[in-house]
Amino acid sequence: MHDLLITKIERFNPTSESASVTLGCVDGQVVAFCFPCSYEVGDLVPNRLYVLDSTKLQSPYFNDWADEEQAQASRERLHRTRDYAYSGCGKVIDPHDGLVQVCGFILDFGDVPPGAEFVEFDITRLDLR
Repeated sequence: MHDLLITKIERFNPTSESASVTLGCVDGQVVAFCFPCSYEVGDLVPNRLYVLDSTKLQSPYFNDWADEEQAQASRERLHRTRDYAYSGCGKVIDPHDGLVQVCGFILDFGDVPPGAEFVEFDITRLDLR
């Protein structure tokens, strides 16, 4: 698991402890909410981002689907839908801690559906702590 590079920080105002933080890895970038934000551009942070709330977290396919259909449905993807909101699909890498890897990022859901190898999701806020 590689660290993430902070490429941009946008504070809500000059004295605010809250910020939008752009994080990059080999496979792409995401924008996360951060409070309190004591980071600087160029800092490396652990590759573990936290999901504040998910409105969908489920298997992307049913077990009776053909292997080819399951492979297509579980294709890794991550799309930004609003400021800190994302939808996508990723591989469950630690079901006990609720960790999902998607496009090089590790997302901490806290909990994932039992037995799920992949999950599709809609999240309302992604956080950097």
